Amino acid sequence: DVRYRYLGHLQDLLSLQKLREEHPVDLVVQTDPNPRGPETAALIDYCRSQHIGYAFLPPVFADVPHQLVVERLGLFPMMRFQPTPLDGWGRVIKRLFDFVVSFFLLILLSPFFLLLAVLIIVGSGWPVFFVSWRVGEHAARRIPVLKFRSMVRDAEAKKNELLPQNERCDGPLFKMSQDPRITPIGQLLRRFDLDELPQLLNVLMGHMSLVGPRPHLPEEVDRYASHQRRVFAVKPGITGLAQVSGRSYLKFEDEVQYDLQYIEEWSLLLDLWILWRTPFVVSLRSCEK
Repeated sequence: DVRYRYLGHLQDLLSLQKLREEHPVDLVVQTDPNPRGPETAALIDYCRSQHIGYAFLPPVFADVPHQLVVERLGLFPMMRFQPTPLDGWGRVIKRLFDFVVSFFLLILLSPFFLLLAVLIIVGSGWPVFFVSWRVGEHAARRIPVLKFRSMVRDAEAKKNELLPQNERCDGPLFKMSQDPRITPIGQLLRRFDLDELPQLLNVLMGHMSLVGPRPHLPEEVDRYASHQRRVFAVKPGITGLAQVSGRSYLKFEDEVQYDLQYIEEWSLLLDLWILWRTPFVVSLRSCEK
């Protein structure tokens, strides 16, 4: 670490005392994988009495992401792995932000919703909405994800016939660039991602968030690798870091890595940046089509 000048590896407390006779010492980092109680206690006591910083570097956490929280369990310090900053107050802040923004967007866009509903009914009849049951937070339950219907009414029944034409061979997801199930008005909705707008209702009800990993089907999730299931640490979102970093051109594993990066590095500023960037990415993709 460039913040510190390394003075050497010490074997015991006596070595530290001798080193201080030659150099000023600001911080001692203990890296012993099997620290013994009395010796460690003596080292900590010496550092406190000499106003030297003390830190312990447990090797067991060398490959663990950086979200480690130090707490006390009675008289003992305890390190707890925190999968995401969205634990605790982060979750409260994000939920409040989601509720307020989705509420006002639903009011603002309600005339536009009505127009799209009329176009869908005129173009392909009822129903206006399509409900897709997806895997929610912690993979503990299924959530009803709302969309404006962009496909024919029996789209799910026809999906099995199209599985051999799946263009996403790198993971569990199903995608076709020229899906014959999509209606003419559905082409327009999908071109500008307008079919996703009803998910603002999911956000308002608390099923989803404005920003987060995209929700996937149960049969797709059944094929996830173990590390890929970490994306369920947070609520699924309407848009996410993966969506503004490569859209549908990303390989599935790359999409997962972006989602995991978002989960581990979440902040409200990151959410705002993703929401700001999303319309530009959607516009760019619609121009490419």
